[in-house]
Amino acid sequence: LKQSPRCWNEKFNFHLEKLGFQRSQHDYCLYTKFSKDSTMFLLLYVDDLLITGNKESEIESLKKQLSKIFEMSDCGELKHYLGIKIEYDREKGFMKLSQEANITKILHKFGMTDCNEARSPMEKGLQLINNENEPTKNSYRELLGSLMYIMLCVRPDICYAIGYMGRFQQNPGEIHWTTLRRILRYIKGTKDLKLIFNRNSEERAIIGYADADWASSLHDRKSTSGYVFFIFGCPILWSSKKQATVATSSSEAEYVAVSHARS
Repeated sequence: LKQSPRCWNEKFNFHLEKLGFQRSQHDYCLYTKFSKDSTMFLLLYVDDLLITGNKESEIESLKKQLSKIFEMSDCGELKHYLGIKIEYDREKGFMKLSQEANITKILHKFGMTDCNEARSPMEKGLQLINNENEPTKNSYRELLGSLMYIMLCVRPDICYAIGYMGRFQQNPGEIHWTTLRRILRYIKGTKDLKLIFNRNSEERAIIGYADADWASSLHDRKSTSGYVFFIFGCPILWSSKKQATVATSSSEAEYVAVSHARS
């Protein structure tokens, strides 16, 4: 039934709210519960749950309560979630996120297992134009979507390249296909890179950076905004996106980029 996912989500939300959780207004998949001496977070993706908090007894109690309502299986301590590998060391206080297995799978799927590695995701100063001919018969959108998922989860270093190549998915040509595969060759050589989150009290609690180029698009002369935010020196949020309006100066492009980051 088309409405079954919505019905499931509404039912799950109803029971979680009864248990004292609040749904985030910024991300409906995130639930939080705060009490005097404990904090719990719950992430929902379809029917996969991720539960974390500062008191193990509270987590165990929540799992027992949910098991009485839903048929569930406990996978134990978190090692993988949605294709992301999680490694952590409680004594040293760090956690690492990576998608090496997923990258290997994508390389095999697109016949790039034995390809040469690239040292950067894109050529410096690359400017592509829209393809006016018939689109090439390849899996451009499929590869773009696969790379986009990796970028969103653990790879801010390919954020700009993926956003740029996404502009040509309507009618990609051979040059666009070759450039997109260069990103795949780049992540092959860097597939062991990881996002590292640690307890670094020397860093500022939260800091963000925003920037923009000016009139970089050859098609409509629009600028591109970009931002990245850190918590205690660890990247948590990043974006690269073409601006919706044409900026008449570099200063205006910068103001739009800051506004994009604030939102």
